[in-house]
Amino acid sequence: MTGGGAVRPTMVVAVYEDDYGLVPRQSPGRPSFDAYWREVHARAKELLDAGITPLLRPLVDVEFRRICQDSGLRPGSAAAFEAYAQRPVPRDELVEFDGLPVDALRRMMVYERDTAAMMWACDLFLCAAAEQFGDEAKAWAFDSARRVLDAVLAEASAGDTILFVSKLGDGQPLGSYALAAGGEARAASDARRDRTRLSTLLGASLLVPASGALALRSERENGTTVRVWEYARQRFAPSEHGRLILEAHDADESSVQYVPGFELPQPA
Repeated sequence: MTGGGAVRPTMVVAVYEDDYGLVPRQSPGRPSFDAYWREVHARAKELLDAGITPLLRPLVDVEFRRICQDSGLRPGSAAAFEAYAQRPVPRDELVEFDGLPVDALRRMMVYERDTAAMMWACDLFLCAAAEQFGDEAKAWAFDSARRVLDAVLAEASAGDTILFVSKLGDGQPLGSYALAAGGEARAASDARRDRTRLSTLLGASLLVPASGALALRSERENGTTVRVWEYARQRFAPSEHGRLILEAHDADESSVQYVPGFELPQPA
């Protein structure tokens, strides 16, 4: 989890239509999902116009259903939704509505929902490792992730992007996350949140059979360079195969030069 102090969200919102059924009906009729989102945006705009900054939280179905299971509540019931909505979460995990148009807000909430689901899965793996091997395993994973991330950040310039893509041993994606390095314009809370999220993904990947790639992307006037490390078996190795690993994450791959990364500290 990230920081910023735990608060209750102003609104919990279904981001995917499949999750819409978990939101209790407010009236005998049920609006379409698009109409629901227009209502969400209108309520947020009304609060903002009244001088209240709405803090929005996406509904994460796997987390929601686990809470229902643990508390004996029925998914889709008003009691279940209320219990989920009243749970305090770190302040910087909530989306602060500042007047974005509805389509832009939906895109942002989709990103935050997918990230929250990834963090939930990572936390499960980290807690399972702690139960099996003790808290030292979780501490080792975070310390190893910190040292790797510190080493990459030390070579990064303001505006560079660090990206980690991880998949489980069965080929299913664990997730990916990108962190923007440096820059005076970045809020401290955003930098702390992004670093914690990336460290959590790195740490979880160290504790499960996982593979993937770590990259440092630098955009300059003369082109874009991406330094790449392949990750497997708890080791980060400079890679000559960056295009094959990361081209799906580069929209304009023709202008990108992939090069092996520098040596990184390996988990002890």
